[in-house]
Amino acid sequence: MTLRIFNVTMNAGNFALPGRKNGDIDLSKLEEIEMRPVLLENLEKFEKETYKKGRKSGLQEGMEKGTLHGKLDVARKMVNDGFPLEEVVKYTGLMMENIKELLKDKG
Repeated sequence: MTLRIFNVTMNAGNFALPGRKNGDIDLSKLEEIEMRPVLLENLEKFEKETYKKGRKSGLQEGMEKGTLHGKLDVARKMVNDGFPLEEVVKYTGLMMENIKELLKDKG
């Protein structure tokens, strides 16, 4: 992507801007203007990478929460059907504390 701020011409080492006399330009500003396309390109790359990382992280977090929700749902059903707590822990992979919390919420 090229961003054109204004025309700059060079003649034998003199710089001219439309509406200005030759040599009437701050060269540090010219360098800043020339860097803008590069900065914009890098900003776009950074935004894309940040978006990708955030999306990946969000998807991972969502999958983990969904898995936990599913395990809690199965554990709740097993407890309601009278399975011993040890079996609920064994088959769901949840900790005993999680199962006891389900029993508190149930009661």
